[in-house]
Amino acid sequence: PAVMARAGRAGALGGTQVITGGLGGLGLRAAALAVGRGASCVLLMSRSGRVSREGQRLGGQLNLLHSIAPHVVSTLAADSAEPAVLLAATRRFPHLGGILHAASTFGANLIRDLRSTDAHALFNAKAVGAAHAHCSLSCIPLQLALFYSSLAALAPAFSYAGLGFYAAACTSVDGLARARRAAGQRGGALQMANVADQGSGALLSDAASRLPGIVRITLDEYSHCVS
Repeated sequence: PAVMARAGRAGALGGTQVITGGLGGLGLRAAALAVGRGASCVLLMSRSGRVSREGQRLGGQLNLLHSIAPHVVSTLAADSAEPAVLLAATRRFPHLGGILHAASTFGANLIRDLRSTDAHALFNAKAVGAAHAHCSLSCIPLQLALFYSSLAALAPAFSYAGLGFYAAACTSVDGLARARRAAGQRGGALQMANVADQGSGALLSDAASRLPGIVRITLDEYSHCVS
């Protein structure tokens, strides 16, 4: 509730707000912000259709959202990397106001140890999903189009840590956001630091977090960035 109260001062959101990766830690926090800013519908898309990392108490956060806004928050088990998924979602939930593409697969392997299936997984959720979102929604005048990137796209240390393919996927998302703005469309890429308390980044070991270029932020700092 406190997060929602702060978000209510940031400006209203209209229509349906789609959050891919919506049942992860960062997606659920963004959903609370969207509810607080007056979204008429918040659609949480997830490949599995269920919360993960129960050690972070995400199920309780989802239940709280449903209790506060029972007719606003909906979930959909769907992979945003599939070409027709977002287009079908817009038909089911009309008056689309925005999309927050938070879907991601995080992985660290040196290139010599990386399999083709690993590369496919790393690119699919973040970069391919963002490209499909752009193509599916390019004719809709969105109020918000925010794509989650990462500081991995900027810091050379990530490549040394075996995150080169993840960094490349983030760089692709950055380029897509710039291309949308150049075409007069809404588009932003949020180059996230490691969020220490929630989301896949919380699994990053303390040893890895001490590498040059890796920065940790709190959940409140993350909420401020998204707002």
